[in-house]
Amino acid sequence: MADTDWTTKERNVHKFMHIGDDKFINESTIASATTIVPIAYHTIITGTADITTITIPYVGFAGTLAFTFVTSGPGDFETSADNIAAHVNAVRYQTVFMTYSQITGLWYPSYV
Repeated sequence: MADTDWTTKERNVHKFMHIGDDKFINESTIASATTIVPIAYHTIITGTADITTITIPYVGFAGTLAFTFVTSGPGDFETSADNIAAHVNAVRYQTVFMTYSQITGLWYPSYV
């Protein structure tokens, strides 16, 4: 495993390995921006900026992350950069699951 510090908010493999285990940070909040860096399985997104790039949480990551927008009039997931496969019209309080493929280098949304 990459490291053993389970109490910080720094990115590491542990925060994505045991979903639902209360010993791990499985949820975090970040502000929307053109590039976001998720640090946990479920990310609460505040703000109204469009997201054009999602940085993978750690080297070798492949899988699904959950993003929930909580701001009225949230920004969307846009395809103007190079790693989001399809435009997503974000809806307040609706969770978007994004699956990252190492093969294509793209994030694929659960809905558009």
